[in-house]
Amino acid sequence: MLGFVCADDGCLEEQGPDEEGDAGGMVAAVRVLLQGLGEDLQRDGLLKTPLRVARAFLSAMKGYQMSAEDVIGDALFCEPGPQDPNGFGGGSGGMVIARNIDLFATCRACLLPFKICCHIAYIPAGGRVVGLSKLPRVAEIYSSRLQTPHEFADGVAQALSDSIKPLGVAVVVESWHLQWPAVTSGNGITKAGFEDEAAWIPSRAYASKGCYIDRSKASVEDKAAWIPCQAFAGKGSFADKSSALWDELIAVLQFQGIQIHFSALMESLGDVRRIGSCPFLSSDFKTSWNFPLLPARCNGLPGFRFPTNGGIKKAPEELSKAENSYDRSVAFVPAMITAVDSLLRAVGQDPNSQELEYTSMRYVLWLLASTQGSRNPSSNLFQKYKNGNGTAANGFVHSPVVDFVDQLDMEIACEFSIPFCSQCEHHLLPFSGIAHVGYFHSKRSPPIERTMVLKIVQLYSRRLQVQERLTKQVAETLLPSCSLGGVMVVVEASHLCMVLRGVKQIASTTATVATFGRFTKDVASRATFLQKILKAKVDMSGQC
Repeated sequence: MLGFVCADDGCLEEQGPDEEGDAGGMVAAVRVLLQGLGEDLQRDGLLKTPLRVARAFLSAMKGYQMSAEDVIGDALFCEPGPQDPNGFGGGSGGMVIARNIDLFATCRACLLPFKICCHIAYIPAGGRVVGLSKLPRVAEIYSSRLQTPHEFADGVAQALSDSIKPLGVAVVVESWHLQWPAVTSGNGITKAGFEDEAAWIPSRAYASKGCYIDRSKASVEDKAAWIPCQAFAGKGSFADKSSALWDELIAVLQFQGIQIHFSALMESLGDVRRIGSCPFLSSDFKTSWNFPLLPARCNGLPGFRFPTNGGIKKAPEELSKAENSYDRSVAFVPAMITAVDSLLRAVGQDPNSQELEYTSMRYVLWLLASTQGSRNPSSNLFQKYKNGNGTAANGFVHSPVVDFVDQLDMEIACEFSIPFCSQCEHHLLPFSGIAHVGYFHSKRSPPIERTMVLKIVQLYSRRLQVQERLTKQVAETLLPSCSLGGVMVVVEASHLCMVLRGVKQIASTTATVATFGRFTKDVASRATFLQKILKAKVDMSGQC
């Protein structure tokens, strides 16, 4: 069994499972998912993936085993209020605010992780205050459950209101949900998803749901992969959204540059039914995203109806629009949906409930979409014939072979900040970031088109991956076009397996480098390319 303890220096420390058998049928369910993706379970990188995924999922759902009362315990301390009956402070009437509580939660609609930056305020009553460390620990409990930002905010606010009996509690949540990938079909690419640079700004549908994006605050990585949203909850004296207490709270948050959108507060306070942060459920997604993942018929069942342990499920509208563009190289396996259902049941959740009815199906869609590259060989991407100028019809440049003297006429061409998202093969958790590509090319031929570099990064990022291999594969694929020149690739990424579990390093990022050809021995060329990356980052920051 999996158990957790609450220690003084950290809450919800994981204990086990130590052996594969402890995870029960969860390991078998993950194997079904990997087999459905066409993976070799005996491949070195996947040997222990089923057990790792089972452990990670149990860890992500550990909040169901805890309550706010368990965490707070007797950490309520006497703190008299001011002697002046007209004053507020101490344990009577003075606002207490815990800011910038960084967490991750799991989206109830699609099982993808989403970022949380939580701010909690409460007004003590009865001459008692709660230990400040208990506020983020209560938030951690609710982030370790299936959530939406609005349900998370309401759950934390209600739990604190019930357990410490304050005059009022307010919870402000800034959240960021991973975008869904664009879909590649054959040699083309649809213009949707985080890899499409035109899609870095969310649609108006999100603004109408109380979500927002602030370009001046977003880094390239944020713009590439995450859709922001804000949620609010208030209990007691904060229940009235027009209360001056909200103005005071927002003012204190602004001390640290936290931007709260008042229109979102007015619209969302008290509405816990909203799921606007999940891109899969946006109205814009339903009408404009063409998801080639579902077959017209599955095991002889028409109309996107899939057998599950609870009977037959019919796909909702946003899943049914994929009929005409399904990637026929993949057999959509109903067993994969059933496997995810079993994972949900293992943590005490009912996959046939109204809230989770299509969650398993959406997660399987994510797995299929995020691993398309493994079913789209590079031979489909690069045509074998060339135009007269040495450029393939698809825009990929084949530089002519040059001798050593010609290298004096070569120059470094660069493509910066190419967004991507990939799937960690050890934990089936996303990692996302940007790639920078530099290569020598002859001045006599044009450089590789950026769209082709983007397709190459997509090809190798859309599969079960590790960052080191991704960096190498992109460089190796570009190398033939650079002849004797050389290629250098730098990939920067944030790994959710590092921030959701284990060391939980929220701000940690990883950079990997691969060099071929002239870059391997030419220190000055490597330094030049790295300086170009830095300059491009500075220039882009100035444009935002």
